[in-house]
Amino acid sequence: MSVGKPGDKTWQQQSDEIAAAILSGDAIVCLTRCESCMFGCHYDEPTWHSWAGPEDIDHAKATGQPDPRQSRCGCDCAKATR
Repeated sequence: MSVGKPGDKTWQQQSDEIAAAILSGDAIVCLTRCESCMFGCHYDEPTWHSWAGPEDIDHAKATGQPDPRQSRCGCDCAKATR
């Protein structure tokens, strides 16, 4: 049994393209969830929220990393847009 159509990219081709985009800086993948979501305390109405807590924000500032509050929580209860 075949999955997909002739000419479709294979899983490996897609995986290679995604990896190349991440390594080149053209894509960022963040599936990190906020502490509330990790412990099952989700928003009743899906809403945009960051995964970053106070410690994450402080660490980013101290180490010169980008502000993590701009990165969305990876849980289903975090809408993609604000």
